[in-house]
Amino acid sequence: RGHDAVEIDAKRAKRLADVQRDAPRHLNTFRRAYEGKSLRSAVNAACIECMGFNASEVRDCTAPACPLYPYRPSRKITGKRVAS
Repeated sequence: RGHDAVEIDAKRAKRLADVQRDAPRHLNTFRRAYEGKSLRSAVNAACIECMGFNASEVRDCTAPACPLYPYRPSRKITGKRVAS
């Protein structure tokens, strides 16, 4: 593994420690995202972090220019698409 991978691992470990301290209910979402096994968890983690770890705020996101906006968790139901 290269230097970049070690640096990324260290940053992820610090982020997980921060999430565990500040928002423990989201810890498993971040773990799954960092394991690279769940794209849904990665999107959820990004949205939750963006909204200051307040998951209830994600539904009311006001950043439609964000590339993750159409994929955010708890999005409002539009048309036939069901909120996840």
